[in-house]
Amino acid sequence: MKRVSSLLIAVLLLGGCERAMPEDVASAANLLKGRWSLGDTLVVLGRQGVHSGALFAVADATILDDDRIAVADAQASVRIFERDGTPVRAIGRRGDGPGEFGRIEAVFVGRGDTLWVAEAKRRSVVGFSLDGEILTEVRLPAALGGVLASVIGFTPSADPLVRKVRLAASSGSRTGRVGPMEPNVNEWYRYDRANGSIVKLAEEPDAELYRHRWGAGVVRGEVIFGARSFAWPWQDGVSVAGQSDRVEVVQVYGDGEVARELLGPNSVREIKASDRERYIEWRLATGPSEMDEAAWRRAFEDSPERANFPGMAGGLTDATGVTWVREYRPPYEQSVEWSVFSHDGEWMGSLELPGDVSVLEIGDDYILGVAEDDLQVETVVVLELIRDGPA
Repeated sequence: MKRVSSLLIAVLLLGGCERAMPEDVASAANLLKGRWSLGDTLVVLGRQGVHSGALFAVADATILDDDRIAVADAQASVRIFERDGTPVRAIGRRGDGPGEFGRIEAVFVGRGDTLWVAEAKRRSVVGFSLDGEILTEVRLPAALGGVLASVIGFTPSADPLVRKVRLAASSGSRTGRVGPMEPNVNEWYRYDRANGSIVKLAEEPDAELYRHRWGAGVVRGEVIFGARSFAWPWQDGVSVAGQSDRVEVVQVYGDGEVARELLGPNSVREIKASDRERYIEWRLATGPSEMDEAAWRRAFEDSPERANFPGMAGGLTDATGVTWVREYRPPYEQSVEWSVFSHDGEWMGSLELPGDVSVLEIGDDYILGVAEDDLQVETVVVLELIRDGPA
């Protein structure tokens, strides 16, 4: 397998690159339509659940091998629940000492039922038994530390996968002309716990930025319907989605070698003037009551106009090895399409999921996520996933 540089990865993924889509992808039928579907809501944890308290700012959640559910939230602990909502125990607590957390970023169940927790404040990953005993703690090296670094997940061998932001030269400037700005860059690394080595996996431009008028000066903002890059664990490396207007993902092994590219249907969604106006009205309606509407409208008017919506807004690898890519939808739309790729990297089709559920994990027969109601009350939900057909 040849090694492909980060620059080439960027070229492959940039939305402005026009490439011919393979005929079998461009004309592929949605094999999942009428065969894969959502069934019942199996579990609800949180204020609306049974025998459980409120959840605050859920960072991550996972279903354990014994079918219980581990939830990490802003209370700086990982709480274990039965599926009926009965709390079992809390692992960790707020603090700066061993087994204590300031802010949890990710949780993962590794070999031997070890629960791995990535903690942001101490820049460490801690392995616990499911009884709450500390088994090991690994501090991340300084090169992967700081406020611009975060753990996005783990490899199957529990090596942390770290996203680090490299700031653009002009990122902190409050001067300059109104218009597009150079974006920051996301870099993704694998930290090998066994030998302490750091492997760079990929890099991609982060969110599209622009300078806009604000009071007597200019400030930075994100472009309306702007694209950004994402990565999520895949095998011992990552899947990387860049700023493409289509569904295009590069999968990278844990040594930095590119494995393959996943291509969805050759289609883009054009942005119309009515879309921009609807977005502006949505932002004004959902913002704080003291918003200066005139100032915000000027800021929105300064945003560069994209021709098309971005293609992607995230993704994950499910328990069976299938890759799911969340297609971009404006924030005011109520449902989201996910493109699904087989173990061999072939596009199988797409499945519509509720837009108010942030998906955290997909198993063989379930989808685990966080739902938020109109009052911003969070609940952890488990939805039944019915697969009848190809995988």
